[in-house]
Amino acid sequence: MKPIIIEARVNEYAMRTGNRHIPWTASELANAARECEGAGASVIHFHARDTDGAPAFGFEVYRAAIEAIRAASGLLVYPTLGADTAGAEASSRIAHIKALAGVGLAPDLAPIDMGSTNVDRLTPDGSWLETEGRVYLNSVPTLKFFAARFRELGVRPQLVHWNLPMLRMTRLFLENGLIDPVPYLLLGLSAKSLALHPPDLVGLAAYEGFLPSLGPTEWTVHCSGGDLLPLVPHIARQGGHISIGIGDYDYRELGEPTNASVVERAVAIARRYGREPATPEEARALLRIGN
Repeated sequence: MKPIIIEARVNEYAMRTGNRHIPWTASELANAARECEGAGASVIHFHARDTDGAPAFGFEVYRAAIEAIRAASGLLVYPTLGADTAGAEASSRIAHIKALAGVGLAPDLAPIDMGSTNVDRLTPDGSWLETEGRVYLNSVPTLKFFAARFRELGVRPQLVHWNLPMLRMTRLFLENGLIDPVPYLLLGLSAKSLALHPPDLVGLAAYEGFLPSLGPTEWTVHCSGGDLLPLVPHIARQGGHISIGIGDYDYRELGEPTNASVVERAVAIARRYGREPATPEEARALLRIGN
């Protein structure tokens, strides 16, 4: 069986109230990368953060993080984009990716969220929403711009899907040659937002039923605000990959784990189903990075 790519989603925009091991600084990200590689990860996905945990979007903070990660590990590097989708120009949202490529630090991967949706979070008891006006905007011209620029820069896109309509958009982009064949897909689940599919086999099956219409793909699954580990057996059997970390969910039922210890658990489960963790070199080959 092909190896399974484990993407360590190490911090997102999580604070340390749920888990004190969330990495923020470049040195902390480097340590997380080293540990996660040892545990079986082949990709690190991170959001640049200030020393107090506030989101950061400037070139220098990303530069410091990527230099530190690459000095500490061989993991494929996968930063996020600028998050201000309501007022920002598309070019400004990937300005750091372009600048990084310009100094020889192009990331291996970068995300394209394939559509727009409401992103209000549920209240802790799930009875209503904490907010009622948050919208994540990604117009079709913006998606086309990202796809074209990443192709020019040699950065492999991970096509991010929060729901089935976004997967339908990906099919349209494939059919029109806007993205390369055999795309790398992220299938999103969430326990804290109605924007994504529910974090169970029903939510995942809705994606899986549509995947054959896209032709050959590599696909991975993440779960925001919930435990992805119970779904690892199914994903492993179906030939998918795993995107997991304490940035998505604090895993306090495991104590106060590090990203590496969560990766270790995912690897142990995948191995029971015949899937060895991909090395960074194997992940590059599967994702056609550098080909």
